[in-house]
Amino acid sequence: MMQLCGIQNEEKLRMAHRQWIEGGLKKSSGKREAFWTESVAVGNEKFVRKVQEQLGYRGKARRIREKDGVFEIRESVAPYNKLFGGEKGNLSPENAYFLEY
Repeated sequence: MMQLCGIQNEEKLRMAHRQWIEGGLKKSSGKREAFWTESVAVGNEKFVRKVQEQLGYRGKARRIREKDGVFEIRESVAPYNKLFGGEKGNLSPENAYFLEY
């Protein structure tokens, strides 16, 4: 991690990490951001395309989007009702099973 960040020792990494977190919290409104929480990968275009490639056939159907210079790849979302609409229904006495002890 230190090599990737160009930091020479652990103490400097700890300080930098703390500053990154505190800075992010100050900029954030404290609300959940779907861009970060619902994405498979978030980062620069090269990184996101590499993740898409590594996902193989599962990555081909996923679209890469860009927002303010940051790229993301997400899961495709399927509506719940279309998958299970025919199976849902009200419970009735005919579909109840009573156990005897």
